[in-house]
Formats: sequence, C-alpha cells, structure tokens
Amino acid sequence: MRTHKLVVMAMLSSMSLDLMWLGFPLIPIAPYLKFEPGYVP
Repeated sequence: MRTHKLVVMAMLSSMSLDLMWLGFPLIPIAPYLKFEPGYVP
C-alpha cells in the first residue's frame, strides 16, 4: 500500500510539472492574471 501511494504522488507531481508550462492569461487585457493548470493535480 505504501508503494501505491508513492507512485500516485509521483504521477501527480509529474503531471503538475508538465501542466505548469501551459499557463495562459484569463483576461487578454490583463496578462498578469494567469491561470496555471499545474496547480490542479
């Protein structure tokens, strides 16, 4: 069971690292307001 938790945490970490590159602005007028999907996992 402990190995399963470790593998799940590693998968979620790698997903958030990959998704961190996809940050995009919420409102085109204000580019400093970004949504980063890396925070979701």
